[in-house]
Amino acid sequence: MNRGEKEEEEEIVCLDESFFISDNYQLTTFTFGSQVIELLCLHSASTDFDLTGQLVWPGAMLLNDYLTKHAEMLHGCSILELGSGVGVTGILCSRFCRQLVLTDHNDEVIKIQKKNIELCASSMNPNCCAELATEKLEWGNSDHIDQILQRYSRGFDLILGADIYILQSSVPLLFDTVEKLLRFRGGQCKFILAYVSRAKTMDSLITKQAAQHGMRMVEVTGTRSVVGNLEGVIFEGLKDGNNVDAILRLSSCQNRALTLKELLDLTYKMRVDKNKQEKAHPPYSGLGLKVCSVVYSQEISWKITEKEFLSEILKPA
Repeated sequence: MNRGEKEEEEEIVCLDESFFISDNYQLTTFTFGSQVIELLCLHSASTDFDLTGQLVWPGAMLLNDYLTKHAEMLHGCSILELGSGVGVTGILCSRFCRQLVLTDHNDEVIKIQKKNIELCASSMNPNCCAELATEKLEWGNSDHIDQILQRYSRGFDLILGADIYILQSSVPLLFDTVEKLLRFRGGQCKFILAYVSRAKTMDSLITKQAAQHGMRMVEVTGTRSVVGNLEGVIFEGLKDGNNVDAILRLSSCQNRALTLKELLDLTYKMRVDKNKQEKAHPPYSGLGLKVCSVVYSQEISWKITEKEFLSEILKPA
């Protein structure tokens, strides 16, 4: 190695990663319905070595709008958010839920999460939930996942993610992590993903990886919208063969999830006793429907698996 090459190598080695990290955070106000949130974030990517978690991505805005309109689904829940970034979604959810855990794999991003949690606490907002915490979680890292599940031994009711799939190589690890978190609760857990379509290859990869991990990504009715100049949508990731929320799709032209009322009208004539637990026989069969999994839940009165539903619906009327 000649002297010039040696000097060039020394110059490169001297450039620590922190040289490229911007911490020029700005206090920013976000409004979602009646909820106003102030937190620190970057307003744009300002370095070549950019930390994506320091920004608020469009998918987070999409997910927050959806959650604000359906805040009742968060009440009393324990929630883990994957790839939380600066924490805008988690902090919003903390206004409604029982417990919220923000996660990220990057130490610098976790620092800003903690600052924003402190900011939330200092605002003395009476709506914040009792528990709002951060955990380091590298997708696919069994040690990280096990540590979180040991610390939160009851598991989680909801797993959230918004715009968290920048690299194709990270998608299998994402679904490895989601699958383990869902399995821990034995199906009593739901994955909600705010997805912004930027490349067809990524679109197909998400669907493929979900299937390989025994999951279906079901589009939530009415959530498809324009996000900037891209298309965004909310998906629910459902684990096959488990008791999950009521989801049914028409097999022909209507590519949408049915409402509970439509599901009941199409499949069951319900009669409910004083305990709301008595199930009537299905009035007909051969509906031409593609069944995913069904749960009829009125005050969580009873649940059936996909197998049980299929055996019922195929009985002679």
